[in-house]
Amino acid sequence: MVRAGYLKESRCINELKRRGYKILDRNTILKLNQYAATEVDIIAKRGNTLYVVEVKSGEQPITSSIVLKLIKQANKLRAKPILCVGPRNTFTREAKALIRQYRVRVVVI
Repeated sequence: MVRAGYLKESRCINELKRRGYKILDRNTILKLNQYAATEVDIIAKRGNTLYVVEVKSGEQPITSSIVLKLIKQANKLRAKPILCVGPRNTFTREAKALIRQYRVRVVVI
């Protein structure tokens, strides 16, 4: 059985390709320090710019902790953050503020 997250990631990849991004990797483990690691959903590139993409499936609200995690991952790779969400995802006020402050691109799939 295919998990829902995998299907959303595939839809996000298709949308990013349509927009001119090249997909470099998927579901990569990124070591943050000697004690902590995190999974990056998609690593993409467009032109000379590297992007870290977080895909959120389901209808759970996007919180500031999700956005901060994405920003931390992007900073670790010296990349820019992209958040792929479904049309039903909502954002907390704090998450919206962080998205504006850090210029996180939001792609609705």
